[in-house]
Amino acid sequence: KDYKSGSLSDKSQYRYSETYFREKNYTVAIEEFQELIKSFPGSLLCDDAQYYIAESYLDSNNPDEALKAYQAVLSNYKDSKYISLARYSSGLAFFKQRKFQNAILIFEELVTFFKNNFSQQDNRLYSESMFYIAESYYYNNRYDEAIEKYINYLVVFKDNGQYSIESYF
Repeated sequence: KDYKSGSLSDKSQYRYSETYFREKNYTVAIEEFQELIKSFPGSLLCDDAQYYIAESYLDSNNPDEALKAYQAVLSNYKDSKYISLARYSSGLAFFKQRKFQNAILIFEELVTFFKNNFSQQDNRLYSESMFYIAESYYYNNRYDEAIEKYINYLVVFKDNGQYSIESYF
């Protein structure tokens, strides 16, 4: 492999990196996605690479580094297709860290965004954000607020919510 000398295009470097990600070899995936950003700084795939660096950290149970990498997506690629996903995954990283108030803030921001931008609404992220708000209150021992949020979730997603059954308990 002679990718460092430029014999691979940005797309080839991306696919090469992605293969390690899909194989769950996150350490190498991170290195290779970073190489893409370094070697091809103007590439349209840089936001993809940065997002998958963050996902690699989150999937390898390193939420601190994941949060930094998601922030890089939000700061450096403001028009990226990954903005909502990076915000959502930042909320998940805080949830995994048991920093429930931070998670609530991010998930509430997403819920508000999706309510006000119907054309851009991603039903899965909207649904899961609402659910994780309730879960965050629950795990933070704020049960009255959790109940209210579970009820809100059930009202909005009564027929198709992924977590409808869990919300009853």
